[in-house]
Amino acid sequence: MKTLSYNIENLQDSIGGSLKSFAQGQDTEITVSSVLWDIYDSTDDEGDTISLGAKPIWDVFSKFKSYYDCVLEDFYLDFFSNTANEVYRAQINSIFSTRKVFYSDSTFKRGKIYIKNDGRVIPDGNGTGIISSLDVTENLRIKDINIFVDLPHAYRKDIIMSIISPSNKEVILHNQTKPLDGQSENIFAWYQEPYETIPAESIDDNLKGENTKGTWKLKVIDPIKQNEGMLNLWKLEIKGDAAEVTVNLRQGWNFVSFPFLPQDKSISNVLSTIQGSYAQVTRYNASGNKFEHYVGNVKYNQFNAFEYIKGYLIYVTNSAGCVLTISGVPLSQQTIPLKAGWNIIGSPKAEEALVEEALKPLKLGVDYSRVCRYDTATKTFQDYTLSKKEFTTFKIGEAYYLYCVKDVSWTVEP
Repeated sequence: MKTLSYNIENLQDSIGGSLKSFAQGQDTEITVSSVLWDIYDSTDDEGDTISLGAKPIWDVFSKFKSYYDCVLEDFYLDFFSNTANEVYRAQINSIFSTRKVFYSDSTFKRGKIYIKNDGRVIPDGNGTGIISSLDVTENLRIKDINIFVDLPHAYRKDIIMSIISPSNKEVILHNQTKPLDGQSENIFAWYQEPYETIPAESIDDNLKGENTKGTWKLKVIDPIKQNEGMLNLWKLEIKGDAAEVTVNLRQGWNFVSFPFLPQDKSISNVLSTIQGSYAQVTRYNASGNKFEHYVGNVKYNQFNAFEYIKGYLIYVTNSAGCVLTISGVPLSQQTIPLKAGWNIIGSPKAEEALVEEALKPLKLGVDYSRVCRYDTATKTFQDYTLSKKEFTTFKIGEAYYLYCVKDVSWTVEP
């Protein structure tokens, strides 16, 4: 792999026009260099219209200590703390937007950040190492995750480091690799994809869709004797969808599905927030072409736990209706067998989605011919077919009748 080396003075020459499209994202070295170059340069390029030189950049940098993890928000906020720079805000915002540091509304593309200050020495020549724990309180389904590590060490090739999720999934971040040209032996970087310090194993591939809530662990091992290091601190930056949703249920029958489920999937546990407000839960067994029921009596119950993606009918007895809170671990990719004829399913998506998008890779007119939604307000069914579309989206927490023209396997993506 070719290694690129550059700084603010030679960025334009070193990356060349063909690689400028990669100068985008957040916190990555190439993004930071690109932003600074756009502010500094004496030539307008990539649409920027300012050439401020080095002084306003240095005025910001000189305020930060060398060990402080200064990110682009810090630079931006401190730059405009000098009221004389306010006249450049529109141009600076344009640069940050071009480099994909901003969303369209000029807010930063930053997820929730959790920080663990550790300060422990990593045992030298020890195969056990240390484990640093960090508790995350938000219940999110991961869309993107980045890990920052501040670990001074005289020889980073000694270090093995991994992140462990609350579900105990372990991903190796650093596996005794040496620094790239120009990098310090100390580890002081974000492990993120596809830029910056690339982890030994893909964080996104392994942790996307995981639940954030619980205890995260950073494991650091230094199995080689001679050089001692210290774990100063580490950070988790998490972006995700809420792994909790509330569904308003009316008196009578309601079609419900579960995009999230707790470890205890028993009906009594999952429906604990509406205990006393429902009398029966029903599911359709497509293989046996029959309905099965749960009535809260072990003598008569035909099933006692919920499953992802399957649809259920819940009969609410409370005349005022009730609010069901659905939370827990998000769905992971799985394949679900569907029978020719009617099936009751839920949407695999954690947000409202177009019907045909939610049902991919199944195709309307090929794998299925009809989808029906029950409207609890009017107590009528609505159709979605090639010729009739009385509703257009799958809503989170709702269930639907799906008529398959043949037996199919549905591989669902969260």
